[in-house]
Amino acid sequence: MTKEEIQNGSLLVNEVKQLIAHSREKVASTVSAEITQLYWLVGKHLNDEILKNSPAEYGKQIVNALPQQLTLEYGAGWSRKQLLHCIRCASIFKDEQIVSALRRQLTWTHIKTIIYLDDELKRYQVPTNANGKGAISISWDKLKVTVPVAV
Repeated sequence: MTKEEIQNGSLLVNEVKQLIAHSREKVASTVSAEITQLYWLVGKHLNDEILKNSPAEYGKQIVNALPQQLTLEYGAGWSRKQLLHCIRCASIFKDEQIVSALRRQLTWTHIKTIIYLDDELKRYQVPTNANGKGAISISWDKLKVTVPVAV
């Protein structure tokens, strides 16, 4: 092999690696968005069908019993605490369009952080990392979410 062939081969390998890495990132992002949508739908269903249309005690019994059944069927990740996160998310974000915009830009972990902020105005700007650089900016009226990169 000539030096040029080796260099071209190395370049080709790096380009293919970049394509694979980019595709993996897109898959991970898509999965994250779908999981967030699922959690919101579960919370909305529990809010609409069980908690609001049933006596309070019955709703509590469902929320306490459902995690055991879901865990048996689907494995870990469906704890009572997780269901409460789902319910809270659906309570805070009632409009599916808002959730749709959020899920494409933020992870479930980001959304969980936002839904537990007491001050509604604080939900508009949340630090994206521990050192406070960058911010999540949410425009509710336009259903637009931006995450500026400030490195």
